[in-house]
Amino acid sequence: MLKNANGVLLFFDITDRESFTSITEWLESIYQHQPKDFPIVLIGNKIDKNDERQITKKEAEEEANKHNLKYFEISCKNNINIREPILDLISKVSGEKNEEIVIRLKPPRKKKRGNCCKKGK
Repeated sequence: MLKNANGVLLFFDITDRESFTSITEWLESIYQHQPKDFPIVLIGNKIDKNDERQITKKEAEEEANKHNLKYFEISCKNNINIREPILDLISKVSGEKNEEIVIRLKPPRKKKRGNCCKKGK
């Protein structure tokens, strides 16, 4: 597991208590194969569903602090704070400051339309 990894983005769903309680298991699994200073960033996803939140930001921050991890909250659905945890992890892995890192995200490729994949006519 993670044999060639340089770092990990560890996600949990802020609306799902079980995903949050699994953090310790995931960390134990990671640390079986990696040193304690292995770069890991903890990420709480689905802040767009704040009204369904089961894990408070304070609780998540305390968990992150307990394991010496940086914590971010994001929404993949609404593209909120997506870059910050990635930049933080890249910074830890590369030793570069966040201000010196440039990420260029390509827009999704458009699906080709046509009959290439249809069976029979």
